[in-house]
Amino acid sequence: MELGHITPDCSKRKSFIQKVAVAIESRAELGGGKCEGLHCEGSEFNNASKVYKSKSRLQVDHDVIQSIGTCLFPEARVPTATGTANSQTVTVLRDTRCTGVVVKRSLVRENQMLGWESPCMLLNQTIDRVPVAKIEIETPFLTGITEAMCMENPIYDLTIGNVDGSRLPTLSDFRFPIVQAVETRAQTDKKPLLKLKVPEAVTDISRDEFTREQIRNGSLSTERSLSGTAKYCKGGGSSKFVRTKGLMYREFSPWDGGKYLQLVVPQIYRSHVLRLAHESSMAVLREFYWPGVNGDVKRFCRSCNVCQKTVSKGRNTRVPLGKMPLIDTPFKRVAIDIVGPILPITDRKNRYILTLVDYATRYPEAIALPSIETERVAEALVDMFSMVGVPEEILTDCGAQFTSELMSEISRLLSIKQLRTTPYHPMCNGLVERFNGTLKQMLRRMCAEKPRDWD
Repeated sequence: MELGHITPDCSKRKSFIQKVAVAIESRAELGGGKCEGLHCEGSEFNNASKVYKSKSRLQVDHDVIQSIGTCLFPEARVPTATGTANSQTVTVLRDTRCTGVVVKRSLVRENQMLGWESPCMLLNQTIDRVPVAKIEIETPFLTGITEAMCMENPIYDLTIGNVDGSRLPTLSDFRFPIVQAVETRAQTDKKPLLKLKVPEAVTDISRDEFTREQIRNGSLSTERSLSGTAKYCKGGGSSKFVRTKGLMYREFSPWDGGKYLQLVVPQIYRSHVLRLAHESSMAVLREFYWPGVNGDVKRFCRSCNVCQKTVSKGRNTRVPLGKMPLIDTPFKRVAIDIVGPILPITDRKNRYILTLVDYATRYPEAIALPSIETERVAEALVDMFSMVGVPEEILTDCGAQFTSELMSEISRLLSIKQLRTTPYHPMCNGLVERFNGTLKQMLRRMCAEKPRDWD
């Protein structure tokens, strides 16, 4: 079997060969002539009584006979394409059993005719003589000016045979039957796999070049002077520098036994080693060494953008809660907050409430406000202080009305110390928050009949 077709259309099947032989015989019984089918893509067909074999070139009476292969079955798979002949769009057939170029006569101009005829052998092995013209073609298989045999009614407008400069057909040039394939939901949802991120390795460094860099690198001068001398390490074990095949290595022997041979890396190649080890599972100290390798590895990993975003930073411990002092002097410390916006708006356009509670006496105060700009809140607070006295401390949340420069200036003029709660932690100002809940519940019950008169 061959790649590129379905089994019933295989040219090597016995049933297919018999079908071609019968068709050839039927054409011969009709008196020969030109085959009206398409080209059958180059095979030999043999049976007991008939033999069909496409010929390339025959020498008969000193004339070169061009052989034309044309197919007997219009539904056969053939390599066709779209091209131009004399600037006219045509359908092009690439015929691997044809030894010339065949063009439809109506596409050729009279001044292109060469005035002589060429013998050609058709599929039924009859020889015919056809006129020859020189035409200009542009196809995927052949482009340029070429001689072509002119036929009145060929199956395809232009047929390209095995002439000089022609391209052989490929599997993509064949037409295949449409297959009704079903694609499941799981297949449609399947996304293509991303390419793995592979570190770029330094592989074009020769041994001699690496040796020259070890000698040239000034940071390895101490290691070169200690070559062959054993040295004890701080963490236990010993090390010494040795030369093997021209390269300098560090031979490290840990205290628990074993031996590691570490290649001493010059300055120019250290960044490559760090990147290679960081982006793969390779351990640096198992294979490489240079002065300050531990610090370089730490700094490289800490400077990685991906590691900073993905590595766990550990659990943040909670700060222990502080104790609220007991206030025994009236209006020494007061708690202030804002309630609202409250719906519906009153007839006097009020929709906020400024509340104040004294820490010592639990005395409450509330003023309705149409808005909560800093100036309006400051005026309301001055009115409250004029009735109950100026406190030493005020505890508020982090609202813009209480943290503005105007409120800070008023507190400075009145000698008031501003205290703020922890952001997003209203429990710190629980005294006034509890009063706000009580106040809103009272307003719901008392203003049920007149909801716009709650102020």
